[in-house]
Amino acid sequence: MKRSHGFEFSIAMCIACLIVVTSNMFFTKDGELDCRRSTDISLPSCSLVQTSMVSRKVIHINLLKAAYINVTKNKSRKGEITSNHSVTLLTDSGEIELSESYSELAQQEVDRINYFINSSQPSLYIREEHLKDARNIFKIFGIIGLVFGTLSWLAYINVIS
Repeated sequence: MKRSHGFEFSIAMCIACLIVVTSNMFFTKDGELDCRRSTDISLPSCSLVQTSMVSRKVIHINLLKAAYINVTKNKSRKGEITSNHSVTLLTDSGEIELSESYSELAQQEVDRINYFINSSQPSLYIREEHLKDARNIFKIFGIIGLVFGTLSWLAYINVIS
């Protein structure tokens, strides 16, 4: 059986789409921080829920001390430098990233958390949503993968020459 020249390209596109979708399933996470204070002067205790497409992790924070922005700089192949900002929580047991994803609202979230810690505000709730964007990527690459998968199957059975 003779294969079409498009077969190898279609298979490569299917593999590329699979890699993009799989990496987003494991690495894109939402972060949900829910903090409560038992008295006006006590330091808050919090619950942090990190959710990806395939897992849900709950972290109990006995003592939330501060929040700050973690800046990661990346250099592209063209030499351009980009900065990614994520929210990091300083707790009694160390540092924890809010969602392990980058946030455009990082400074506002850090300000809200630090204000809560230093005030007598009774509760705080912050949610970083990244999965919504990842779902759109799944849809796009899913359709592309389906099209190229169908084309490679058709090329393999010699319907397209």
